[in-house]
Amino acid sequence: MARSFLSWVLESDHNLNIRCKTTVLLHLIKVNELAEIFVERRGFNKIEGWLRVECIKNDQVAYNVIAMCWVLSYHEFSLVYFADYALNIIEYVQKILDYYNKEKIVRIVCMLFENLKEDKECLDHLCMINALNLVIKL
Repeated sequence: MARSFLSWVLESDHNLNIRCKTTVLLHLIKVNELAEIFVERRGFNKIEGWLRVECIKNDQVAYNVIAMCWVLSYHEFSLVYFADYALNIIEYVQKILDYYNKEKIVRIVCMLFENLKEDKECLDHLCMINALNLVIKL
């Protein structure tokens, strides 16, 4: 049942509010099996699009999307997408901090970066965007 719902939300072209969609997806991907399905169904492409456009418009959407990244960062199968320079997920997350300095967003970004630093490729990407300097500046 949950798989079907995840598919429906991911493939939806219906007028589902972006805030609602990201909240639902955040809760669904907390289940390991659903997180893997999300990634397999090009979920990181959706995340990249939301980080570029939707997250700049709404702080709750930004929090939801970055929290999704944080949940996914615990899974080995997703780390390759964080390290992918074409997707630029890490850089887009860092840019969200230019738009919002709300405590919950800063906290979730720090938690995400904390997880990503354990992977060498992601750590290289974090170094390139000077993530440590950014966190110190906050």
